[in-house]
Amino acid sequence: MKTVYTLTVRANVKIPTGTLNLDVGTERTYIFANITERQKILEWVRAQGWVHSTNIEHIMTADEVRKEITRSIEQTCERFHHPVPTFAEGS
Repeated sequence: MKTVYTLTVRANVKIPTGTLNLDVGTERTYIFANITERQKILEWVRAQGWVHSTNIEHIMTADEVRKEITRSIEQTCERFHHPVPTFAEGS
C-alpha cells in the first residue's frame, strides 16, 4: 500500500461586471507523493484565500480493498449483534 496526499483547490478570481462581481474559478484535486511537497502548495493556496481541502489516500490492490471492506462490514455487524451477510463473488 502506497500513501498519497491530495489537495483540492478552488482557485478563483472576482471579476467586476457592472454592479456585480463574478466569482470565476475551477476546482481541481492534485496528488502528491509526499506531504512535504503538498505543504509547500498548501501554504501558498492558504495565502491566496482560496477554498481548499486535504486528504490522505492509499493506493491499494483489489484484494486489499476487498479485505478492508469485508473487515469493516464484519466489525459493524459484530457491534450490532447482527449476522454477517454473505458476500457475492465478483471479478
